[in-house]
Amino acid sequence: AIITSITNVKQERPIRSVSETSCDLAKNSVFPSVFGKENDVLLLSQSFDDSAVKSQFRRPVGTIRLGHTHSIDEAGFLFGEQLDHTGKTGELTTRGDGGGSCK
Repeated sequence: AIITSITNVKQERPIRSVSETSCDLAKNSVFPSVFGKENDVLLLSQSFDDSAVKSQFRRPVGTIRLGHTHSIDEAGFLFGEQLDHTGKTGELTTRGDGGGSCK
């Protein structure tokens, strides 16, 4: 599990928008576009039902890796960034060797 604490979150509406996908059918992880506003914090979470090292799923361009966990048969990654504009983020894709097409 990865637990993240973020400062200055609006208590009455901490989550502005959610977009999700599973089995993205891509070697790397493809995160769908989501609407955000300037200065929002964008979080991208990925779980993988096989072990994976950090280099297999490197951060999408513009983001930082906030967390990574793995064991013999599963892995999880958390990436994030502070948005510098209002609007859709566009799809974001991890880099590296990737893994199976169903994550």
